[in-house]
Amino acid sequence: MSEGDKIELIEQLRRENALLASFVKRHEHILQSEEIPEADDVKQAKGKKGRGKEEKAMKPLSIEDKLSLALKEIEDLQEDVTQGTNEGEKINLHLRAMITAADALISDTMKEAHDFKRCVIVGEGGSSNVSAEKVIQYFEDHTKTLNARVEKLGVKNTNLMRSAGKLKKQLQQKEDTGEVLHAIDYDQLKIENQQHLERIEQKNQELLRLKITSGNTILVLNQLKKQLSALTEESTWLKAELKAREAVSQKLQQDMITATRQEHAVISVQRGLKQEQHGANEPQPIDYIKVKAKEADLIKARDNYRRKIEIAEARVRRGRTGGRLEGATID
Repeated sequence: MSEGDKIELIEQLRRENALLASFVKRHEHILQSEEIPEADDVKQAKGKKGRGKEEKAMKPLSIEDKLSLALKEIEDLQEDVTQGTNEGEKINLHLRAMITAADALISDTMKEAHDFKRCVIVGEGGSSNVSAEKVIQYFEDHTKTLNARVEKLGVKNTNLMRSAGKLKKQLQQKEDTGEVLHAIDYDQLKIENQQHLERIEQKNQELLRLKITSGNTILVLNQLKKQLSALTEESTWLKAELKAREAVSQKLQQDMITATRQEHAVISVQRGLKQEQHGANEPQPIDYIKVKAKEADLIKARDNYRRKIEIAEARVRRGRTGGRLEGATID
C-alpha cells in the first residue's frame, strides 16, 4: 500500500469516527441502555473511566451500519436545517411587522404634528402666543379620536381571534375524525392561517401603538392643564398686586398734594413775616426773638415738608415703574 493510499484511508477513518461520534452525541439518551459498537477514537474520548474494567472485543461496523448511520445523520441535519429555516422565517416576519409598525408610527406622528400645526399654531395667525384653551380642546378631541380607533381595532382584533379560534377548532375536529386533507387544501389553509396571523399581529401592533400614543397625549394634556392652572393663579396674584400698588400710588399722590399745599401756606406765612419785619420802624427785641424762633420753626417745618414731598415723589416714581414692568410681564 502506497503512502497516498494510507493517508486517504486514515482520512476516511477519521471522517467515519467523526460521523459516529456525532450520531452517538445526538442519540445519547436513547443509546444509554443499549450496547452499540464504538470506534477506537470514540472510546478514547470517554476518558479513563473504563481502564479498570475488562475490555470488550470490538467488532468493526459493517457497510450497512455505516450507511444507516450516514442516512440517519443526513435526516437529522435536514430537520435541523428545516427548523432553522422556519425560525428564520418567523424572525423575519416579526422584524417586518416591527418595521411596518415603526413606519406607521412615524407616519402617524408626522401627520399629528402637521394637524397640530394646522389647527392650533396656524389658526392663531402664526403668533407665538397660542391659546391654552385651544391646545386643550385639540388634545381632548385627539384623545377621543384615538380612543374610538382603539375600541374599533379592539373589536376587529376580537373578531379575528374568534375567526382564528373557529378555524383551529375546525382543523382539530378534522384531525380528530381522521378526515384527510389534500395537499392543496392544506397549503391553502396554511396560507390563510398565515394571513390571519399577520393581520392579527398588525392589529395588535397598531393597537399597542395607539395605546402608547393615547397615554402620551393624556400625559401632555395633564402637564398643559397644570401649567395653565399655575399661570391662572399667577395672573390673579399679579392683578391683586397691581391693584394694591395703584392704591398706594393714589395715596402717595394725595400726600404729595397735601404737602405741596402746606408748603405754599408756609411760604405765604414766611412772606408775611418778612413784610412785617421790614415794615416795623422800631421792633422790640423780644418780638424779634419770637419772630426768629417762629421763622426757624417754619423753616424746619418747610424742610420737613420738602423731605416728605421728595419721599412721596420717589415712592410714586417707583410705583409707576413697577406698574409698567408688571404690566409688561402680564402682557
